[in-house]
Amino acid sequence: MKIMKRITAVLLFICVLLCGCTKQRNMDHAEFCKRLNALQQSETLSAEAFFKENTPNTNELNTSLPFGDGETALLTLTTDTAGTVTAFQLTAVSSDMQNTPEAFGALYETYLQLVTVLTVHESTEDSEVLVQEAGILPESLGFTDFGFVGEANGHRFSVFSGEMYISMFCERV
Repeated sequence: MKIMKRITAVLLFICVLLCGCTKQRNMDHAEFCKRLNALQQSETLSAEAFFKENTPNTNELNTSLPFGDGETALLTLTTDTAGTVTAFQLTAVSSDMQNTPEAFGALYETYLQLVTVLTVHESTEDSEVLVQEAGILPESLGFTDFGFVGEANGHRFSVFSGEMYISMFCERV
């Protein structure tokens, strides 16, 4: 009888240990920041930097996100009623970003990192495969009239742009 209790205790301990080592799909905005910072190997994003619009029942949190060589974009996280991040939107405007291939490359890389966090992938390479499978390619980014929506692996990816802005989305479906 004591052996069964010990075996049960050891198995329970192993289960707790394994669960603690896995990345959970559901995360709040603080955990989202923590995972992005770990991926970028820097303290780029802080949970305290997010703000909510002053409207009732809003489920969006906003902050400014630096990327590339001094560029910034608006990062909007959408949460459900429990505070779990379910989507993000990354928006850059032409006045805050250089209109160069390098700047758009850095924006795309930042987008892939955000996708990696939301989709709970291990690397940006895995996320890039997913994003390109959905149909979003880095060469399609620019301050031009463009719109695209695609789905892959339970997520919807979209890009909308104009002469003054570019917005990139990822959401769970």
